[in-house]
Amino acid sequence: MKRILVHIGFAVLVLSLIPLFESRAQTSVGKKTSIKIIYSALTASNAPVWGELVDLATQRIPFLQGAIIVNRNYLQRERPVVLNFLRAFVESMKICRENPDITVASLTKHLRISQDVARGAYRSFVNVSEEVPYVRAESVQAILDFLPREQARDITTDKYIDNSLIKELETSGFIKTLYRK
Repeated sequence: MKRILVHIGFAVLVLSLIPLFESRAQTSVGKKTSIKIIYSALTASNAPVWGELVDLATQRIPFLQGAIIVNRNYLQRERPVVLNFLRAFVESMKICRENPDITVASLTKHLRISQDVARGAYRSFVNVSEEVPYVRAESVQAILDFLPREQARDITTDKYIDNSLIKELETSGFIKTLYRK
């Protein structure tokens, strides 16, 4: 069983799409593939403690709202599986945007929080997700800037970013078809 780390405010919604992902993985890869999804993020469950200090969606501050982190060797060996996972992830972001009630219900159920807290979290996160979720170099650089200078001296954002899968979904027309009204 392989692990994929999802770092996103709405990561729990992806969990509800796993049956869709598994059926695609089985048909396109030829075998059923089992993965574990680990999500780690500042999420709605933190809202009672921190509240919202600033609406980052209105600021011009580069920050990494969401990323799917995968071991490079696993990506090379199991690219179709990761691509199918990314497909489900992009679909879940569309659901988040277009169906707030489903999103709030999912956050409430999976994070075991009240609907009021989930609604507040939804309002905070919904405006920062993009239809085509490329990882931006300036967002990764903002994280690397926190490293000590001697440690960050030889590190470039290219080492951490691989947008080839999302580019493949975009050029194939998958995302355009998904958002076609």
